[in-house]
Amino acid sequence: MIKKYLMYLIIAVAIGILIGSGGCDTTNQTYRNFTVKNKMTSFSFEYPAHYRRNGPSYWIDEIKPDRELSPSTSISFQSRSKPMPITVPDPSAGRLGTFSTEYAPIDIEVFVFDAKPYYNTPQNGKGRLEYLLSELARSWANFQLLDRSQVIVSGISAEFAYYSVDAYFPFPREGDLKLEYVRAAYFDYGGYIWKIKAMAHGGEAIDQMKIDFDHLVETFKIIK
Repeated sequence: MIKKYLMYLIIAVAIGILIGSGGCDTTNQTYRNFTVKNKMTSFSFEYPAHYRRNGPSYWIDEIKPDRELSPSTSISFQSRSKPMPITVPDPSAGRLGTFSTEYAPIDIEVFVFDAKPYYNTPQNGKGRLEYLLSELARSWANFQLLDRSQVIVSGISAEFAYYSVDAYFPFPREGDLKLEYVRAAYFDYGGYIWKIKAMAHGGEAIDQMKIDFDHLVETFKIIK
């Protein structure tokens, strides 16, 4: 179901129902401050200054009755890219071939979405996180829940989870990159579910990912 949800989200982007939400950033030496203001909500947070926007921010403004999507706002950033060797079958040569691509060691995301159920999923942040964790445990052989607790986000108690899971990628990843490490906080506010997530691709970046996630959470402010 999680993979199917991601597929629907990608399709939504492709068919053009996504409309850019307002956003701006200001910079100091270490972090940038990013502010989002749209019809759904307004909030701000700080992210590392060397990170780049991962595509445009988006805001699903209008959903047709035949679509299984609901209003949402998403902002995401990535750290600097690094080379990644990939070994795949080469039919023409009858052997394995290796080529190099790039990946971002760390992704961070803020996702605000309607609490309406999706495939009978829970309608609150805690329930949605628990549902995600149960699906990951059921679907991925190397899933491991490393921490489950609470954090405070903009004065609101949020459900927190830190876990590792098999990397989802079209080609097999090698060595350390076979696992992804995720820190995520879910909470409810204004009739929406809010998710703040940071993901490290491989164990090399987990310490920096924790620093980036903690700073985002500490500086996150809902503008009322």
